[in-house]
Amino acid sequence: MARSGKPKRIISINPFNGKKLAEITPTSTKELEKIISKSRRAQSRLMELSLNQRAVIAKNILKAIGDDAEDIAKVTTLETGLPIKSSTGLVSALIDRGRWFIDNSKRYLKPEVIDLKDGIVNEICFEPVGVVAIISSWNAPASQTIWCAIPAILAGNTVIHKSSEFSSLCSKKLQQAFDKAAIPPGIVQTVYGDKALGQSLVEGCDFIAFAGSIRAGQDVIRRSAARMSRLSMELGGRDILLVLNDADIDKAAAAAVTGGFKHCGQSCNAVECAYVDPRVMNEFTEKVLEHAGALKVADPMDPLTDIGPMANRPSFEKTQSFYKDAVAKGAKVIFGGRRLGAKGFLMEPAILTNINNNMRLAKEEVFGPILPIRPLKDIDKVMDEVNMSEYGLGFSVWSRNISKAKRIAAKALVGTAVVNGLPRTNISCPWGGMRKTGLGRILSHFGIRCFTEQKNLRYPK
Repeated sequence: MARSGKPKRIISINPFNGKKLAEITPTSTKELEKIISKSRRAQSRLMELSLNQRAVIAKNILKAIGDDAEDIAKVTTLETGLPIKSSTGLVSALIDRGRWFIDNSKRYLKPEVIDLKDGIVNEICFEPVGVVAIISSWNAPASQTIWCAIPAILAGNTVIHKSSEFSSLCSKKLQQAFDKAAIPPGIVQTVYGDKALGQSLVEGCDFIAFAGSIRAGQDVIRRSAARMSRLSMELGGRDILLVLNDADIDKAAAAAVTGGFKHCGQSCNAVECAYVDPRVMNEFTEKVLEHAGALKVADPMDPLTDIGPMANRPSFEKTQSFYKDAVAKGAKVIFGGRRLGAKGFLMEPAILTNINNNMRLAKEEVFGPILPIRPLKDIDKVMDEVNMSEYGLGFSVWSRNISKAKRIAAKALVGTAVVNGLPRTNISCPWGGMRKTGLGRILSHFGIRCFTEQKNLRYPK
C-alpha cells in the first residue's frame, strides 16, 4: 500500500465560470492506513448489532442528509454543473431510495431455511463482507455513495468512500452530514485524493463498489485480486434508441433529447445514438430540433436552467475532440455544438447527422452532449451493433406495436431494455450491465445481497 511523496492539494473548480470553489487537503497514505484500521474495528462491532439496530444507524444517516439537503444540492450544482433543479431532485430521490433499502432489508437479509426432508435444516445466512470501499465517479457522487452505503451498512459492513478528485467538495459535504448523524464512529468515512490513493484503498478493502471507466475498472480488478475482494462495477454505457415507423414520433424525439442531453450527456445511460426508420426521419428530426431548441443552456444555479456546463476540463475537451472528429469525417451539424463563454465548460448540445462508422462517436462512449441520428436501414445490423459492443447497459425501442417492440428489446444483450421509454434506474429493479459495462448489480434486493457472503448453516432438526 505504500506510496511516496506528499500529495498535492485538490482544487475544486466551478465548471460554469472556471473559478476556484475550495482547496481540499488530500488523504495521506498513513492516514488511509489508520482509516482502514478504524473501519475494521468499527465493522467488528457493527456486525454484532441486530438488523434493527443497524437500521437505526441507516435512518440517522438519511436524516442527516435530509437536514443538509439544500447545501448538498447546492454544492453538487456548483462543483459538477448539474442544474440546481436536478440536484434538488437527486438528493430527495436518494433519500427515498435509502428508505426503500431500510424498509426491505429484513425481507432480504433474514436467513432462508431450506428443508430437504432429511432431518437436516439448511439455513442460508447473509453475512457481512467486511470493509466496503465505494469509489464514485464525478457525475453523480452523492447518488452512487448512498445507493451502496445504506445497503452495505444494513448488511453489517463499514464504508470508506472516495469520489473522483473532480467531485471532492461534494464528498466533503456528504461526510459533514455523516459526521452530524447520530451514528457510531468509523461506520462511514471519506478519503480524498487521486488515482494513487484510490489504488491503495482498493488494495486494503474487502469489497469494491466502483463507478468509472473501463480502463480504471480493469485496474481495480487487477489490484483487488490479491485479496480476492468482492466487486460491483459500473463502467459506462453506449445506449442506442431505436425508432420504428409506427412510433409516437413526438414522444420518441422528446426522449432522445432528454436521454442525450440530461446532465450534459454525462450519464452512463445517456442516449449515444438514435436510429430512425427513414420513413419518419424528417418528422423525427424536426421534433428533435423543436425539443432541443426549447432547452435553456445556462448557469446551473438558475432554477430555470435545463443544461449546465460539462463537469470538468478533461470531459469537455474529450467531448470536443469527438465533435471535431465527426465533423472532419463528414458529419452534418444540424443543431448546436458551440462553446458558450470563454471561461467555463458550457457547450451547446449538438445534434449530428450523416454519421459513418469511421467516426469515434460511432463506436466509443462520448459521455457528452452529442446526439447522432442515423437512418435505420437494417434492424438486424443495428442489433448486432448493440450486442457486439463492449458496452451493454441500456437500450430502447419505440413503436405502437408493443409485441413487435418487445421481441426486439428482448434480443438486446443489455442490463435494461425498454419499450417506449428510456433505461432509467428504479429502486425495485437491478441496475447494471453486460460485458465491459461492469460486474454485478446495484439497487433492488440484488443491491442489498451483493454486500453479503452467503453461508449455509446446517443442523439437525
